[in-house]
Amino acid sequence: NNGLLLSRNIDSYFDKHDISFDENGKILLGKRVDAEIKKIYIGFSLDKQVLTPERKKYLQLHRKLFDEKQSVL
Repeated sequence: NNGLLLSRNIDSYFDKHDISFDENGKILLGKRVDAEIKKIYIGFSLDKQVLTPERKKYLQLHRKLFDEKQSVL
């Protein structure tokens, strides 16, 4: 439940907490994400089937780290 199958570009940003996902699965793009990547993924959302209660807990923790990183940039 703490894993997501993402494309190589998105996975790299996700691992560095430069992107995350909100409680509904919508992508959150950080300040360090390349403008061209933002254009491609701006409306991306995770499939609702992926958002199990257990996975939402991990995403909540990930989002907290994402928010902290964005606040110091």
